[in-house]
Amino acid sequence: MRATGEKDSWKVRQEAILSCTTLLAKKTILNTPVVGELANTLKDRLTETNLNLRARVVQCIDALVKALNGRAAEYGAILLPELMKLTGDSKSAVVDAVYCVGVWGDG
Repeated sequence: MRATGEKDSWKVRQEAILSCTTLLAKKTILNTPVVGELANTLKDRLTETNLNLRARVVQCIDALVKALNGRAAEYGAILLPELMKLTGDSKSAVVDAVYCVGVWGDG
């Protein structure tokens, strides 16, 4: 997800985002330090210039929140400000994805 070196590196990032989203959709996960690293990486990817990829990043965040099964509140401080910035995005798929992000938990 962090590949940025080559011209087509967005394709590598997109493949990683799609794989991660698919995996998260299949499992309930435990909150570990690796999840924190994933949340930070996804936050960084919210600035993608490719708007379709940006929408997929938001969908991956939704999958992460749902996979944490209501225990994602601690990532709200990291992700929610960046997600809120996207509510004014020019691409409706990005905005729609933001509004569909799951429940963060009690936090």
